[in-house]
Amino acid sequence: MGAASVLIASTWLSLAVKFAIPAWYAVSSLVQPPVKAAGKNARMTFFLPRKSDSLTATRLLVLLAPVSYTHLGDKFAWQAKTFQTGSNTWHTYAAWPPAGAKATNLYLHADGTLTFEPPKAGAPYREYISDPANPVPYRKRPISPTYPAGDWRTWEVDDQRFVDHRPDVLTYVSAPLEKDLAVTGEVAAKLYASTSGTDSDFVVKLIDVYPEDAEKNAWEADAGPAPGQYAQSMNGYQLPIAMEVRRGRYLKSFEKPEPLQAGVPVAWDFPLRDRDHVFLKGHRIMVQVQSTWFPIIDRNPQKFVASIYQAVAGDFVAATQRVYSTAEMPSHLVLPVVAGGPQ
Repeated sequence: MGAASVLIASTWLSLAVKFAIPAWYAVSSLVQPPVKAAGKNARMTFFLPRKSDSLTATRLLVLLAPVSYTHLGDKFAWQAKTFQTGSNTWHTYAAWPPAGAKATNLYLHADGTLTFEPPKAGAPYREYISDPANPVPYRKRPISPTYPAGDWRTWEVDDQRFVDHRPDVLTYVSAPLEKDLAVTGEVAAKLYASTSGTDSDFVVKLIDVYPEDAEKNAWEADAGPAPGQYAQSMNGYQLPIAMEVRRGRYLKSFEKPEPLQAGVPVAWDFPLRDRDHVFLKGHRIMVQVQSTWFPIIDRNPQKFVASIYQAVAGDFVAATQRVYSTAEMPSHLVLPVVAGGPQ
């Protein structure tokens, strides 16, 4: 019997994607034959992607650590092999995360900017009203049925411009990058946030914003785009790289839910999992924060109840949500930045 830290399955599925727009596909059958995970730290992540005629935003990152297997006898010389999105190239790493990846804080500022410098003076927070009667949709309406076919397979890379100007979504954006920024390893977020309710959800999205001239227009300038053609362009596209939700009642324990203390900011930790992505020169980094994500996540009443599944109409209340950006409460993402850019 041999042992390997990571087993990579490079099987690709041929999937036709309507309009060649982005798609990740969670794959459950890439590893053949089945492997047995050994140890509590075993982890596996699959993302299989989309391809456009001129730009790709593909993701195939398969990690399993450690594993035991009986059909091979030699140990792999590498620990991870990934398809790095953004650069759209395959990479092999002797260790995961790579030794050159440094955990780097990207701070949310109260003026709506993102920088690698921590907040100092200025407004202490931004706020919005979250209303479960008017939740933020996870897909652009009208939402097609999940099965069969439809748009379900592509929603995790949908252009996020359809929500970034809603009053109940906070958007933070960086200046255009002066050079490529490679993010390789475990991504996380820490928000310092409060709610006027006694329960709440917060959703964090890490987004790659394409420049307005990312690709040449596919139509003649004098003729203009055909109906529906403009929306297929990647120019200005807001591509999700990582998205996650936390529910307040479970901040301390998943076994023993507790109410939140209204108006009191607390730390919310978001595991955004392993990534291997390059934010290219000229692109911008964006973070969106919201408190509803319907119907992929059920509506939180925002009032603590024994069971959300038994909540009645009167339990659902609007709440004021605040995200703090101060020296004492610096909301930020943690990006594993690789020095010198893509390796």
